[in-house]
Amino acid sequence: MQKEIFRILQSNPVFDKVNDETMTLEQFRKVTHARMKVIYKEKLINYELLQAEPLRYREFINSFGMYDWTVVAKFVLSWQFFGLGCLLLGTSYHTELARKAEKLEIFGCFALTELSHGSDARNIKTVATFSKDRDGFILNTPNYHDMKFWIGNAGKTATHALVFAKLMVRNDRNAAIDHGVHGFVVQIRNTSTFHPCEGVTVGDIGSKIGLNGIDNGFIIFRNVFLPRRNLLNKYGSIDQSGVYSSPITSKEERFSIMFAALSLGRINIIGIGAANSKMATTIAIRYSISRRQFGNELTEHAIIDYPNQYCRLIPCLASFFVMDTFSKNVIQMFSPYLNKLIKESYAHEYKQVLNELHAISCAGKVVSTKRAAQTIQECREACGGHGFLQSGRLGCIRSDNDANLTYEGDNNVLLQQVTNFIIKMYESKTKTFFGTLNFFLNENNGNSIIVKSEKELLCINNCTKILEKMVIYIAGVLPKTLCKNPSLIVRGEIFPTNGCLIANLYGELTALNAYNMFLNSLQPSLEYDILYSFGVIFALSSINNAMNVAHEANCFESSNISSSLRTVLLEECKKVQPFLNEIVDCISPPDFVLNSSLGMANRKIYENILQAVLSQKNVFKRADFWEDILDTSHLSHL
Repeated sequence: MQKEIFRILQSNPVFDKVNDETMTLEQFRKVTHARMKVIYKEKLINYELLQAEPLRYREFINSFGMYDWTVVAKFVLSWQFFGLGCLLLGTSYHTELARKAEKLEIFGCFALTELSHGSDARNIKTVATFSKDRDGFILNTPNYHDMKFWIGNAGKTATHALVFAKLMVRNDRNAAIDHGVHGFVVQIRNTSTFHPCEGVTVGDIGSKIGLNGIDNGFIIFRNVFLPRRNLLNKYGSIDQSGVYSSPITSKEERFSIMFAALSLGRINIIGIGAANSKMATTIAIRYSISRRQFGNELTEHAIIDYPNQYCRLIPCLASFFVMDTFSKNVIQMFSPYLNKLIKESYAHEYKQVLNELHAISCAGKVVSTKRAAQTIQECREACGGHGFLQSGRLGCIRSDNDANLTYEGDNNVLLQQVTNFIIKMYESKTKTFFGTLNFFLNENNGNSIIVKSEKELLCINNCTKILEKMVIYIAGVLPKTLCKNPSLIVRGEIFPTNGCLIANLYGELTALNAYNMFLNSLQPSLEYDILYSFGVIFALSSINNAMNVAHEANCFESSNISSSLRTVLLEECKKVQPFLNEIVDCISPPDFVLNSSLGMANRKIYENILQAVLSQKNVFKRADFWEDILDTSHLSHL
């Protein structure tokens, strides 16, 4: 699929970026929408293919995304978040709407976030009140700060929205009964005139610091009537007399399961973070191979030969390889349950599976996006002043990646959810379905010393045991009030110390285990040795970043071993360094997609930079304000 997508990108003139930088916001959104429509025209993906071959959907997202994340994001917001959301949360009527979204007969958006509520989705204020007389719901935005906000596609292009609101039913005494947050299908624009529907106010929030091809908007509802069938009713339904029923009794559990079913978006971001890391490291390494500095009059050295340069870039490359493998692993974990959740009604045995998948996807999303942000910044700095050129693309990658740290769950909030899951599993000593915390079941894991010599640090299995012991140690010292104390202030005082750290370590450990499983499927070869070194580098970097915990957990026989960990890490980087040129050529997208004057395959960085500079408009034109420059008359009074 990737080759086919790259062929489309290079052959279709709508994907030519030559004028992108000079476009107005409206023009850029117009061309982004036109580019997105090519995806529908080419029929590259459908819901059946997603269920049968989920890794192809990942490949589809990352291949288009590396060209421009705004194009694929617009598609995903309608096709996946709206259309697939209807399949996952709805029943037969909503399947028809999903098929219309799949064919671009309608264009959707996903309306959860409000101006005053983002991460705290349980407490959104938008209300859908059931009316027996009208056999439907009345949808309202109570106050201006309760408007739906940041809704991708809503600003200019969406015709329909999957709106989340509290489902309220009045009892015989006219008291409102809150059944919790549910999804509703709402038409927000007339499909003939494109004017807002009655009772709907919709607008655009304007420019952002990245992803400006997406028209994020706000929506306000004033007494909007929704037929009863517009309720996405797989997890909660209401009959004509106003009686509510659900296969899940607990309102809290129902909310958790509904949103766990929508985890595909968060899982995709793990791969998106890896793709951004891949592009940034490719650019920085190719630049470093070509850039020569210092030496003598006859010979200047490529900066990639300096340990200070390659030791800052190789851990970034290692992070890509591990997180890219992990993202595939998580999709394969989730896909059987995605299929079941689309085709079947909810079964209680899914609860444990979805809870663990939620923890894995949350931790994975945090680790991937955080490491991507660090990687991109490191690569920008590694390219020196040239890294600040817009034509180098590192700034664009950095801005577009930045949103990944927030949407689909703010990273700090996700870490807290993961920590709660870890502590519950630690206290209950319960076996987990995917086995990511089954090391809690072995009481001896937290006692023995793991590493007794420097050489043992080069074994990934030993590194995973160190990370396991670190997780066990933190789980044992975290206050028991973490999950039980209702005070968010008390919990908030705990998380900045070990709470977030344990969740981050769990994410890195789970990723490393997935990567190690991949390595075990390979035959001995030079490629295997290089990939193994990347696993060691990732593992040692993770341990080094929390060395104080490794010490406290008594992971090393002596302090000499821990102090030499950094040296061992640098030696592993040195082993990989001679192969960097070939490695980035293996993983890099074509120049047309990478679109970087610093990272082109020809390695002619100075020619490429100059070409990018000279291809701009008005390079040699005299400044329009040249007379103002020369006019010093206003200084005469000084």
